[in-house]
Amino acid sequence: MRIADTSQREKHVFVDCRSPASTPDLRCEICIAGSGMAGLGVALGFVGRKERVVVLEAGGLEAEDDGQELFRGEVVGLSYHPLDRKRQRRFGGTSGIWGGTCALLTPQDLAPRPWIPCAGWPLDEDELARHYPAANAILGIPAHEPQELETGLPPALKLTSDSFRHQLFAYSRPPTDLAARHYRALESSPTILVALHATVLEVVRDAGQQRVSALRVDVGEERSALVRARAFVLATGGLETPRLLLNSTAMDERGIGNGHDRVGRYFMDHLYFIGGRIERPRGRWKKGYGRLAVAGLPVQRGISLSDEAQRHEGIPNACIRLGKAIPARSTSRGYKALGRIARAAARLRLPEQPRDRLRELVSDPGGLRRALVELLDRRLYLRITSEQAPNPESRVTLGSGRDRFGLHRLRLDWRLSEIDKHTVRRTLALLATEFERLDAGTLRTSDWLAANDDEIWAHHHVGGSHHMGTTRMALDPQQGVVDRHCRVHGLDNLLVMGPGVFPTGGYSNPTYAVIALASRLTEHLQARLAAGAWPARE
Repeated sequence: MRIADTSQREKHVFVDCRSPASTPDLRCEICIAGSGMAGLGVALGFVGRKERVVVLEAGGLEAEDDGQELFRGEVVGLSYHPLDRKRQRRFGGTSGIWGGTCALLTPQDLAPRPWIPCAGWPLDEDELARHYPAANAILGIPAHEPQELETGLPPALKLTSDSFRHQLFAYSRPPTDLAARHYRALESSPTILVALHATVLEVVRDAGQQRVSALRVDVGEERSALVRARAFVLATGGLETPRLLLNSTAMDERGIGNGHDRVGRYFMDHLYFIGGRIERPRGRWKKGYGRLAVAGLPVQRGISLSDEAQRHEGIPNACIRLGKAIPARSTSRGYKALGRIARAAARLRLPEQPRDRLRELVSDPGGLRRALVELLDRRLYLRITSEQAPNPESRVTLGSGRDRFGLHRLRLDWRLSEIDKHTVRRTLALLATEFERLDAGTLRTSDWLAANDDEIWAHHHVGGSHHMGTTRMALDPQQGVVDRHCRVHGLDNLLVMGPGVFPTGGYSNPTYAVIALASRLTEHLQARLAAGAWPARE
């Protein structure tokens, strides 16, 4: 299918850049690289408007093996998930596989915290909260006041310590796949075009000017095309966005936006661990921490550190949810197959290649047995989620290997700091004291928590692959990659959206905040376009 100017194209929202037909350069007002949570979160704000928007998706309508292969990279620091896992190169991105958890960043998560170096967002809670209704609409989550939801839940522990407070998590169920949910809205908008199999190869910067003129895109058969726009949004994730910036070396060997060597630094993930379990729980509070539906919204209580406890202890934020053990990492075929079937069932769908999954179950009875033991385990575990402190030495860089487009692959050097381990230990110790005070049961923490070896901690980490911090937001270009409006420092028309812009991550899954930030960015783009701030298309 031929790519043409969006003002002259057919009604269909998709074009495929692998078409053998010749592909001319493309012009539009806004070009968005990436169609995942962040990219579609921005694009949906332009539905029904006059501005021409092109969304570049490197994959197809579904995940494809040759596309996933492009995510491969090196892990040279602590052990981490293979880089081609838990990401999807397809229309909708990882919205097709996320877990559906939504929670708010707290005001203190956004504020400077003297006990955490480099903490602090250059915006306040109100700037995010104003866009929560848009996030609810995009994710399909009913809006409710927390007090309303609390009254519908069973009784919980009556926390007496100043160290903890209850936190509500909401769940999109089944988890919203943005591509499926908003396909018709995008299709009905004559000014939005989604280009599939459009891998961005380079950010093209104007010589001698502080602006970007185009994105160079692969269009198959060793051909490329230029997509020109008034403004560009990179929304390819916390790993691929820094890879693209670092690979764009035509004007500067350091890459785009990397004049102060900040691109790729401060890589963070949420620290997920099984911190132990509760033995002989006493009292009628257990149901108060299960997943329940209130007013049509699935929710769950967590027990989080109070602001006062964080200040007093000198640690980042953390939260504990009570429930079943988080599945351990395993390469067993049967173990992974049952997990894929369970995740698909949560989305009310069949798993991909269901016959293959069944064959994997039958061929690996040991792995299946282990998975069933975890699935049927009813003991009450301490599922702790902790904020990782910003660390400039935890980073992604370019490796020596190259992909089929000639771009350097990614190298991840993930590191933990002493404060990260101390946060987990102190949070669990404080909760053990609280349980003893309440006579609610005995907390038995996991033995491995006493280890100082970071690799032991990495082995027990079952993180959500929330790739944060690599294009962090900061007022000072020496401290971050983008400013408070998510514009790359020194480039007026290049912006970044996604969890990579987070200066810190709290303990909340990043999706809800990303969608709210995307809505905020859409508002900013529309205001700048209306004011004529960027040069018109040539």
